[in-house]
Amino acid sequence: MPSVAEDLTGRKFNQLTVVKRVPNIGKKPAWLCRCDCGVECVVASCNLKAGQVSCGCFQSKWATQHAKKKNTTHGLAYTEIYKRWRAMTKRCKPTAKHCRHNYYDRGIKVCQEWLDDPAKFIEWSKANGFRKDLEIDRIDNDKGYSPDNCRYATRKVNANNRRTNV
Repeated sequence: MPSVAEDLTGRKFNQLTVVKRVPNIGKKPAWLCRCDCGVECVVASCNLKAGQVSCGCFQSKWATQHAKKKNTTHGLAYTEIYKRWRAMTKRCKPTAKHCRHNYYDRGIKVCQEWLDDPAKFIEWSKANGFRKDLEIDRIDNDKGYSPDNCRYATRKVNANNRRTNV
């Protein structure tokens, strides 16, 4: 690590506080940073100074100020629970061409609480046994996705709970 780089330790850039110097990113000096939300990430000096960085949990001030409607970022987009929420809501939309006949056309919907706020679904999932190896399963296949009709089950249990299974 070259010692020529300006020491940024302890300085704050947007939501990121510089913790320590780490090996370069290519030829650029890099720093370990801690976000206000607690996530740590490695960022090049030039990106810190330009203010073009965050860990991803917050939108930039510009985007927030110029958004036509309030749009918040939760930082969960790449988590397994959020992927389940996204897949669940996607298959229940009229635009889901590959599975529309199994969900939307049958009146299968996601409850408004979960549809409006993925955090509510995530909270329910954590309280109801979510694990990466389990799938979300509707207890009654003629009803939609809601806290009182869903559970996490193994692939085998889920497959045996199909309407086509006799």
